[in-house]
Amino acid sequence: MGFKILNSGAKLCAVTLFSGGGIGDIALELGHRKIPVVAKCELLEERAALLRTNYPKSEIFQGDIWDLKDSIAEHVHSKLKGSRPWLMVLSPPCQGMSSNGAGRISKAISEGKRPEVDERNRLILPGVDLIEKIKPDWFILENVRKMNNTVIRNENNEPENILEMMSRRLSNQYCIKAMLLEFSKLGVPQSRERIVTI
Repeated sequence: MGFKILNSGAKLCAVTLFSGGGIGDIALELGHRKIPVVAKCELLEERAALLRTNYPKSEIFQGDIWDLKDSIAEHVHSKLKGSRPWLMVLSPPCQGMSSNGAGRISKAISEGKRPEVDERNRLILPGVDLIEKIKPDWFILENVRKMNNTVIRNENNEPENILEMMSRRLSNQYCIKAMLLEFSKLGVPQSRERIVTI
């Protein structure tokens, strides 16, 4: 498969992480520019099976991103012959940061049924690792409003705000901007505030 080479030297293609059922990839693969997604990563087997059915030209990595990140990077480098993709899209799980069910989560923590720190919030770390390894021209990270004040244990096991961690690790290569968007104002048929970081 040949890819259009952009002025930046990147190839016009994308990588998606936390791909789910591939709904977000529709805009890339079937949109105006028809941007092929060369690699997708999804934890759940049934969603990965759906991705394989709907996107037969993409390499689907099914499993834990912590275990798969090196294989994803190797595949992308091999597929693009050492070049880099134009875009990486990340939408890690938001349940640990979401205000939906916050009371239920607090109750489960106080009853000892749930850990106080939700490890899913740390899934941004292998995503940032992949941005550093693959070096896309652009990345888009979408998550809930509360992500902007969520603190995780970073790669050094120290507490750090997610956006501050991203800035510390990526600002030497990227100009990073996070903004709060109300998706209903963009044509989505529901009120949905999200933090979008580019």
